[in-house]
Amino acid sequence: MSAPAQRTTRRFAWDGFAFEAPWDWNLARHETRGAISRLAMEDDTALRLEMEWSRSRRRPDADQVRRRFDALAAEMRRADAKASPVGELPPGWTAALYTMPDGRRRLNALCLAGAGFTGVFTLHFEQASLREPLRIMRQLASTFTIAGGALAEWEVFDFAFRLNAEFRLTGTSFDAGSKLMIFEWRWRRLFVWWFSPAEVIVGRQPVEQWCARVLNRFKTIRGPIFRAGAAPGELAWRRDWRYPFGRFEDLYRGCQLYQARCRVLAERNILLLTVFQHRRAADLEIPRLACLPG
Repeated sequence: MSAPAQRTTRRFAWDGFAFEAPWDWNLARHETRGAISRLAMEDDTALRLEMEWSRSRRRPDADQVRRRFDALAAEMRRADAKASPVGELPPGWTAALYTMPDGRRRLNALCLAGAGFTGVFTLHFEQASLREPLRIMRQLASTFTIAGGALAEWEVFDFAFRLNAEFRLTGTSFDAGSKLMIFEWRWRRLFVWWFSPAEVIVGRQPVEQWCARVLNRFKTIRGPIFRAGAAPGELAWRRDWRYPFGRFEDLYRGCQLYQARCRVLAERNILLLTVFQHRRAADLEIPRLACLPG
């Protein structure tokens, strides 16, 4: 899919923050260890952005991120890179552009955006004019926002939704035609799964049957057996009596109830499937759970 002529950037939202990135940058990997999270974005040819951040208000976590920024600067000095500060950035941002002896450029930035957020950005440019790194850095910093309130925004691979900020991302699987994000909240799990192009799936069979087959093959959820429900977009389930007490996952979480729904988002040509593993009916209150499109 090529970028529309008038569009050169796409919005990226993750873990409660958001910024505009170049159109051809996509999420390549992410991880969270303790209070420190990391992600990387790539274009079609190379690594373009590395980001490390903490949203903890505890000083040791923030100091760890700051030390990472200092370590990156020391690494550039050892590489004999020519350094120049980056001006015209919003308050709370500090950045330096480094030009390597072989002409490659790297830009390191420290963001102290408030709300307990401390972040380090490293932008990579294999071949670039002096203006391109500065333009992209200023664009990223000027559009960077941190969401407040009960709902956090997520937007990746051109799909956006809002979710209770207490949910924490614990796993992902981003494949061609299939994107999955797994969240947890007080031992409950929410699976947000989207497939494209939806028109191909819709043309084969009722989407409820297709989604039930996908879930029954999904090894992460083993306690129930799913089938198409009585209403459009609903999936019913029953306990798999080969495992009368549920799988270990159900037992240690204490969550042996499931709500599964699917819908076609025609404007985006996406089939959205959500599964919420929970304990009691009160867990299903909306919008405390999520604000998903459709």
